[in-house]
Amino acid sequence: MSAKWSEMSGEERYRVVELARSGTVSMSELCESFAVTRQTLSRAMEKAEAAARTALEPGKPGRKGKSEEEERITELSKRQSSLEKEVESWKTRYAVMKRFADLARKQVEGEEGKVVRLDQKKRRRRSSSGKLLARRDGAGVAGDGDGGGAGDRGGEPAAVGEAEGDAEE
Repeated sequence: MSAKWSEMSGEERYRVVELARSGTVSMSELCESFAVTRQTLSRAMEKAEAAARTALEPGKPGRKGKSEEEERITELSKRQSSLEKEVESWKTRYAVMKRFADLARKQVEGEEGKVVRLDQKKRRRRSSSGKLLARRDGAGVAGDGDGGGAGDRGGEPAAVGEAEGDAEE
């Protein structure tokens, strides 16, 4: 029973080629033993010689660089990691801002049990005693020099309930 060339591994084929090169066994005997044509065996010998020359060519010193595909995979992995971190950061920011909004809503709703519009709340000031005073934008504050103050108290702003047209809704 003879081994067929088509069923042989690369290493086994290389050994047959080496036998043919060494000349210890004739080409015709090798072709008959391994069911291969003379032309196929000759081509295999040429390929082995060409591969040996290529393998012995001097190359660039150092390790081979990554292929373009490997570099792209590395780049995409880094980008994905960066984006995942950014998503987590935004999730945290969202949770914090949502909590601030909830707290502000509770504070606005909790004031005397009434709901006050935020634009109204922002325009009002409180005195050190906690009494609600006139608006911050200057409207209704006495002593502005324009004569349109909210009562004459020697430069003190009037309490909101005392200022004209500034009653709570």
